[in-house]
Amino acid sequence: MDAESNLFPALELHQADFPWRYTPARANARERLRPWLVLVVLADDEIEGRRPPGKDGSLPAIQASPATLPDLAQSWAWAHVQVSGLAEGANAETAAAVAEREPERVTARLLCPRRLLPRTAYTAFVVPAFERGRRAGLNEEMDETLDALVPAWTAGGGPVWLPVYYEWRFQTGVAGDFEYLVRQLVPTEPAKERPLRLPLLSVQRESCGHHLRLRFRKEKSRREVPRAGECPGRRRVDGR
Repeated sequence: MDAESNLFPALELHQADFPWRYTPARANARERLRPWLVLVVLADDEIEGRRPPGKDGSLPAIQASPATLPDLAQSWAWAHVQVSGLAEGANAETAAAVAEREPERVTARLLCPRRLLPRTAYTAFVVPAFERGRRAGLNEEMDETLDALVPAWTAGGGPVWLPVYYEWRFQTGVAGDFEYLVRQLVPTEPAKERPLRLPLLSVQRESCGHHLRLRFRKEKSRREVPRAGECPGRRRVDGR
């Protein structure tokens, strides 16, 4: 089934803390916490290289340009948690209590902030957001002096190899979803349009209390109405 091109790709996780469980970062003063993994979505021609998993334990990997990848400085905005069934006005303490007692009502979600094109094939990848995680996934030499908060890629940098934790393919459809199509409807001013001409409708009753047959007519409108109490065996009523 084709995916809607006007929606962001997303991955849902049933362990609500998973996107932040292994992050080396701390929440800033505005309570924005960067996750340790992110979702990237690439068209086929944006994948510059692929490597299979290695015998050394390295994960499968892709090569891509940072120009086609999300801005990791904004990665905190593309991961969130949804708690279902909360009453209006519920606070953070209520949500935390629900997460502890009824974890099935809590879902974490990763989104990829890219605009999709209609009728295009894409592959979605879950990859590490930090450089130490990138090197670990590729089984590359780890420099102990490397700051744990260094991102896996930076804007304006060269192509980068990324280990892949999970991936799937999908294709977009011709246009957006039903809501998108409805929003394309534009009202017009009747005075600027041609007058609306309705066809004449012919209603035929086969017998009293039975089915009706409907057909459109082009003749001049005419209306025949039976007298009160009359049950016609066959009578026709024409009208607009």
